[in-house]
Amino acid sequence: MPHLLKDPVGDSKGILMLTHKEKAFFQPEVPFMDAAMKELKKQYVVGMHWGSPHENIGTLPYIDFHLGSTNTLKFAPDVTTPRNTLCARNFLPDCFNKMAPETRGAKRWDILSVAGPRRLKRLDELLVVLRKVYDRRPETRTLIICACPNLSERDPELDYVEIYDDYLKMFSLKEREKFTLMLLEGNQGMPILQEDMAYFYNQSRIFTLFTNKEGDPRVIPEALLCGLPVVVKKHLAGGGKDYLNEANSREFSTLDEAAEVFLDLLRDDCPEVDPNPYQTHLLARHTVPQLEAWLKELFAQLDIPYEGTLYADNLVNTLPGHLILTLPPNKRYASSNDLISHQAALWYVYQLLNRNILPYENFALWAFNRGVTGKSYLKQLLKRPGAAFRKLRLLPPKKYTRATA
Repeated sequence: MPHLLKDPVGDSKGILMLTHKEKAFFQPEVPFMDAAMKELKKQYVVGMHWGSPHENIGTLPYIDFHLGSTNTLKFAPDVTTPRNTLCARNFLPDCFNKMAPETRGAKRWDILSVAGPRRLKRLDELLVVLRKVYDRRPETRTLIICACPNLSERDPELDYVEIYDDYLKMFSLKEREKFTLMLLEGNQGMPILQEDMAYFYNQSRIFTLFTNKEGDPRVIPEALLCGLPVVVKKHLAGGGKDYLNEANSREFSTLDEAAEVFLDLLRDDCPEVDPNPYQTHLLARHTVPQLEAWLKELFAQLDIPYEGTLYADNLVNTLPGHLILTLPPNKRYASSNDLISHQAALWYVYQLLNRNILPYENFALWAFNRGVTGKSYLKQLLKRPGAAFRKLRLLPPKKYTRATA
């Protein structure tokens, strides 16, 4: 999502953050974008936040700096654009902490997983592994938390729409008394308070994530801060393993090996993780001052004075465009605050410049979004511009009045 980290103050520029998903829209070949961005950059320094793995990224137009871990964002050899490895997962609230045993009480679940219903999260593989675990350790208690708005409306190619049916088929009624599948409605990420999520972590002994690739998954840092050892795939790509080591995690290569890892940890009473080494890297009260200090150095390198307030509340959600939907519905995705098109991107820039988008600019972007080279449309536009705009619904229908005697 576009997120204003800082407003322009006097001679000090503001800071505008974009996401990697909006990269394609902010390109010089987009009609009118180059002129608009050159005007915008007189008032703003522009950064880009990376939330999924990308490799060989070159120098991007208009981007002054990047936020993304070294395993999430890999540059081409000649890129010199500054990068800070802090990203959304590094700005967690203080509620993610390890509760004292006397406060927490006995833990309720052995295995916890938190993931959406997307097939790339590999929850189907997790169910297969849990079946193997329950065959050998039927007393195992499991909790899977999955935010999945109306599975019947999801895309079966992309989403694990049969998760509940598989759960019923693979586990008996008696086993399901110890295996909780929490399917939650909600279009804006995880519809649970962060304090409640911290409770679920603290009530569990092991956290696991079965994906093959992640950008900066917040669930792994949340689990570490709450003292849980983490089980992941050995070949997990991206930033998911940034804070994992032999002391706080276990890895597996096959599903049979995954079952053995869970059984070994539960057999050994699953030692808890010391969260203290991770707090200065993952909690917002530590990392926001780190980010602001780095931005002040960047401004100094750009020979720009740094003044004004950094808007750093809830960066864990605002940087990746999660949960907080502020853009108009026709300018963003249904469940995230990312700009959805070239038109939306230009509209947003014009909003910051306090300028209205003109009908001919709307027309050019309409054609650009559809790959229209424009000769036939341009001829029509030049001959009868008003009629062309009305046909494209860029102007209201022309009103006619009946002649009277």
